Amino acid sequence: MVVRRLSRRAKAAAARVFAIPELRFFICRSDSLEHSDLYCLALVSRDWAPVAGHVLWESPLGVLPLFIHMPRDSWEVPNLEQRQTPFASYQSWQTMKAFRFTRALTDADWEPVLARARTVKHITLLAFPLPVMQVLYAHPPPRTLFPNLRSVNISGIEPPLPPAFLDIILPRELVVYETFDFGKITLPHRRDWPCLRALLLRNTSNTMAPAAVKQAVEIVKTSSSLRRVELPVGPYPELISSLAAHPTLHTLYLDTVGTGSLPSPLAPGSFSTLTRVQADGHSSLAFVIGILDASPAVRLMERITVVSSPTEARQIPSLLRAISNHCDPFVLRSLRVIASRNSLYDEDDGVPLPQDAIRMGDLAPLARFADVETLEIETSQGHALSDADCATISSWWPHLRGLNLSRPGRFRSDQDTPTCTLRAVADVARLCPDLEILVLPIDARAIPDILISPQCKLTVLKALDSLIVDPPAVASFLSSLFPELYILMYDDGYLPPDSDSEGEHEVLVQDPDAPDAQRRRAWATVREIMEVRSEAHDSDIEY
Repeated sequence: MVVRRLSRRAKAAAARVFAIPELRFFICRSDSLEHSDLYCLALVSRDWAPVAGHVLWESPLGVLPLFIHMPRDSWEVPNLEQRQTPFASYQSWQTMKAFRFTRALTDADWEPVLARARTVKHITLLAFPLPVMQVLYAHPPPRTLFPNLRSVNISGIEPPLPPAFLDIILPRELVVYETFDFGKITLPHRRDWPCLRALLLRNTSNTMAPAAVKQAVEIVKTSSSLRRVELPVGPYPELISSLAAHPTLHTLYLDTVGTGSLPSPLAPGSFSTLTRVQADGHSSLAFVIGILDASPAVRLMERITVVSSPTEARQIPSLLRAISNHCDPFVLRSLRVIASRNSLYDEDDGVPLPQDAIRMGDLAPLARFADVETLEIETSQGHALSDADCATISSWWPHLRGLNLSRPGRFRSDQDTPTCTLRAVADVARLCPDLEILVLPIDARAIPDILISPQCKLTVLKALDSLIVDPPAVASFLSSLFPELYILMYDDGYLPPDSDSEGEHEVLVQDPDAPDAQRRRAWATVREIMEVRSEAHDSDIEY
């Protein structure tokens, strides 16, 4: 490629275009530019510095860039370079850890911070050392710290921020409130957020204290514009009841959904505006079925994700029928149902596998959802589909981009043979031309003698624990079928160490002549022949 220098006229025209302020703001606010890019732009370009600096102050990296506007005698950072630039605090993450106040704060100390904080629209609050936080709590700002703030993310501050302090720094017009806590969920006393559109509450234990539950219910009831909610439910049906009655709720993500989480029954017309739902927990399948059956009206559901336990796996056919009866077939784009033995980390080798294999009749209610793009159903037993069944279901969903009909990685025996073969893979590729990811255990011991039509969209194939005896033949077949394949993944036998174990992880050395070891070596040979990647440690498949 020949790169020609711009003419003087072209340079002048480009300069006139890029001098437009709206265009400069649009470029600086692009998602492709990170804080470090804007920081460098502000330093090296005198023309772009005002715009880049303004955008930097719209979403600063924490509050440290604000605190250094306080009087110089009120704070110090040991070993900080003397030469400072307007955005020096972006250069070193260690600066925040070393920052400390040298005296108690006054209202006058907050004034330059308040003036600068008026431009902040989005911020992530991170933890300072406890002595710094104690100084802030002792003398908070005299008025709202972020009057124009629209979204806040409170990340891992332990102990949690006091509710009274949150009331001081956050405005009533907040749009997004997001937390990730190591302990109890952080919530302010304020409950009147008329502009709130997203309430995202997360913590490591996936639980909420009774006081936080009461606050969350009040926030949901008073936030008339709320569209997205994410929180752990636990044994508090009042949370579900308040969400079910909300008139504008669009997206719902609930964790730890158990039998004590569900009001019985759901009121008619509950969740009438819901378009996206994700439910995790031992009763999540029953919960989603209850949502769909709560109203006879057709629901405009776009995405449904359910992560449950094997004890609910037999309700999957009921869920698929409820989807067929109550969801608009032209709207649904994604359906993910995971109810396998390891889906909720409750694996117990002493418990027999449930008889939850997915059969053709179970999937029949989804035949009219021709526009679905992602379909994943994982059970402990996987699927029981023949080659003809795979061809039939592929004809139902011609726009699929991702198909996963699997079970967790397990060691197959000679009697435990997948019910479909490489012919099914070829039929899926032929009937789903947009398919990009395929997760399907197969019997690859026989190579079908068929005319192969290359499918050039598929880049990821997960063979899991598929049986194989002739690696070169399989590699030749897959190379012809998927010329753009980039990743071939298979069960490599890796078992992750137990994070709760105090001792060293015991690595079991398997007999190299065992069938499982031979199968893994065969798939490794296929990968080497095809010259594709395979992500390491893929026993626990995540789609």
